[in-house]
Amino acid sequence: MPSITCIDKFQPALQKKKRVKIFVGGRGSTKTTFVADNCLAQTTQGKIWCCSREYLNSINDSVHRTLLDETERCNFEDFYEKNNQYHHPSGGRAFYKGLARNIESLKGMLSGVDVLWIEEGETVTDETLRVLTASLRVSAKDAQRVLDGEIT
Repeated sequence: MPSITCIDKFQPALQKKKRVKIFVGGRGSTKTTFVADNCLAQTTQGKIWCCSREYLNSINDSVHRTLLDETERCNFEDFYEKNNQYHHPSGGRAFYKGLARNIESLKGMLSGVDVLWIEEGETVTDETLRVLTASLRVSAKDAQRVLDGEIT
């Protein structure tokens, strides 16, 4: 995986093998940049990321611009845009979804997603969290890792 720099305050999140990680901080705390860098690094390894927020009217409301900027800043190579998604030849990709408009439509789609990134999470409703919690599925590979004690 390409190397990215991680500031000290985010190191514990990288080291913990938990499925849910929440980053709290004010404006300018580099949360979005840090997650974007991780998204790009993992996408080069074939991971699929759903980049979401409660209200997303267009790709302009998403983290797409951040991913483009970070690709250039971190010298990630071979990314390309196709159908409003950000792809890598490894098979990894990032796509963007609003949660509020039709949360029910995400139920089946999330089963193939490795990481769900919710930006501006303070606006997420209880109903959205209920549907997402029931919809996020562990892959067979990750289920075995849980059984083996590698992740919790």
